[in-house]
Amino acid sequence: MKNYKRTAIITGVILLAAGFVITAVASVFTAGTNYSAPFLGGELVLGQSYEPNVYTIDEPFENIYIDETSANVHIFPSDDDICHVKYKNSKSENRSISVENGTLKITVEKNMGWFERHGLFFIKSNNTTEIYLPEKEYQNLFIETESSDICLSSEIKFESAELSSTGGKIYLMPAEINFLSIETTSGDIEINSSLIKSCSVTTTSGNFYSQDSNFSSLNCSTISGEISFYNSAADTKATLSTTSGDIIFDNFDPKSVFINSVSGNVSGSFSSPMDVFASTNSGEVMVAASDKYGKICEIITVSGDIDIY
Repeated sequence: MKNYKRTAIITGVILLAAGFVITAVASVFTAGTNYSAPFLGGELVLGQSYEPNVYTIDEPFENIYIDETSANVHIFPSDDDICHVKYKNSKSENRSISVENGTLKITVEKNMGWFERHGLFFIKSNNTTEIYLPEKEYQNLFIETESSDICLSSEIKFESAELSSTGGKIYLMPAEINFLSIETTSGDIEINSSLIKSCSVTTTSGNFYSQDSNFSSLNCSTISGEISFYNSAADTKATLSTTSGDIIFDNFDPKSVFINSVSGNVSGSFSSPMDVFASTNSGEVMVAASDKYGKICEIITVSGDIDIY
């Protein structure tokens, strides 16, 4: 009898938990759904009907502040010398656009269900906010997202840019920025055909990739993500560090570079001769030592292999 009661109690708890999960999933996928007209003008995205909007900005501004949650953020040059913001709201998200003290501000007010607010389920939207900028130069750019991507696909110059995302990816192709700071948790970072004076990159598990780009100084740090360069340069100094991620480069041209990894491997080639000093505790080292070129590369690993060719 005791075993029967114990079995009945366990079964009841399991069924109760299953019902809770099913209810939570249903509430997420049906939040804000327009069942009466799911295909009439709106884009049905994960159970939410988004209606497109275009906001035209007449006021001048030199700074941009964007605090986004689920929508991707794309910045383009404007074709008509007027600032336009294309966006989509839903029943659970409402975007506010304004110009305050010379700063274009785009923020999101969320009106979500209990399960969404408490983060029991994570669903990434494919909604996108597009900003079309008329000027060629701006002062400060700040973009912060949670799960969405950030893309600067323009040749607009920024004095400084601070870009951060938890799970979204960050793309710069191309960009011209004097002071750049990028931070992600799991999102990848890709910089193409860009000119950056001072660049600081921090990520936990995201990968960093640079192609055809030039940095005056670069500091890139990741725990498990990979760091890779192709046909890129650093005019003064580059510092690259990982815990378990590999560091790979091809035709890399730094004036000096310090590379540090615990268990990740380091391999690659430089576009011009460098004095390479490499050391590891248990990894293998394949490098031609030299002290006559004046451009210094120092590589330190604990168990990672080192191969400079």
